[in-house]
Amino acid sequence: MQHTRTLTRFGLLFLCLAALLSLCACTADMDVGENTSLSQQFMDHVLADDYDAAYGMVQATVADGDFRAYWDAIQTVMAGAEAYEIEQIGWHVQRAKGLTTRTTAYQVYPDNGRIVLLRVVTRDDIQGIAGIHFSDITDFIHETNAYIPTVQIILWVISGLCVAFTVWMLIDCARRKIKYKALWLILILFGIAITVTVGQSSNFNFSIGLFSNLWSIDADPGLPAVVTKIVIPLGAILYLCLRKRLTQDAEAAVATEAEAPAETAAETADTADTPPAEDVYTAEDTTSSDLQE
Repeated sequence: MQHTRTLTRFGLLFLCLAALLSLCACTADMDVGENTSLSQQFMDHVLADDYDAAYGMVQATVADGDFRAYWDAIQTVMAGAEAYEIEQIGWHVQRAKGLTTRTTAYQVYPDNGRIVLLRVVTRDDIQGIAGIHFSDITDFIHETNAYIPTVQIILWVISGLCVAFTVWMLIDCARRKIKYKALWLILILFGIAITVTVGQSSNFNFSIGLFSNLWSIDADPGLPAVVTKIVIPLGAILYLCLRKRLTQDAEAAVATEAEAPAETAAETADTADTPPAEDVYTAEDTTSSDLQE
């Protein structure tokens, strides 16, 4: 019983820590408001074709000649645009050596039909924009939109089946009489998350943690690449493979414990049924006694 309580407390502590980390991530998300303001100012200068004002925002880190070539490419993409909409799609906050670097990614939708990726970097010791990336991702978005919605529906269905399977294993474990039940209930909630990135930047990685994310596929214009995430309920699968053996071991342990008292009771009964030993005197013993007298 004491062991079960310890495992339960450990599980609750783990969940609280995960919630705290999620809260810290949300707090970090609030820090990028300055980047959004700078991004809108920069895009306003682009629409107004105001090179000097735009360069003034990045002159701390970009040479005039380099920015001039970059500006011409931006104006080619924005040709004919008179207005735009901007949407934040990603962010990253890094703190090192006492400095905070904030990177924010946006999708910009000019009214000329193009789709633009804008990435803005700011740093505590630099006034204005510390780094900027501007690229046309129209073709990439159109290509991925042709198949990603359909694939996403399929992945959602698979995710639902995985969640149902995990819940089934949790209920089954709760009803069975097995050793270390609390430990298995926690283990069933763990899964392995696999992320596959295919595109200009391709990679494969995995991590083990609580089974909390659904299967998904997304087009990441910042790479650009297609990112697929799948979560395998490894703990539930492991329990499914071992549950018969766990049940048999638990039943064998109970049977052994039941046999021990039965054997002790049988031995006690045999002892009680045996008559007490009586003194037996032989003729030889009697004769010896008489002679001694």
